[in-house]
Amino acid sequence: MISKRCTSLNLLNHIKQKKFPHTIEYEFFKDKTQPNFLKWVGTLKINGKTFQGIGENKNSVLVKILKNAEMELYSLSNI
Repeated sequence: MISKRCTSLNLLNHIKQKKFPHTIEYEFFKDKTQPNFLKWVGTLKINGKTFQGIGENKNSVLVKILKNAEMELYSLSNI
């Protein structure tokens, strides 16, 4: 069981410590024709699901991804 106080980067650390298979990928768009020009787009793949976030830097992208995936990560860690 995991506490509801465990959020964001702490939750990711918990997932890493429990060795749940996951991947995090980042891509930077520097092409002016792209809608996300000069932004990072990150993707988290875990438990057959994909979560995305867009931001100005990798850290803000990761926080947004984890906020989107929070309920899935809680359910995965409670197994």
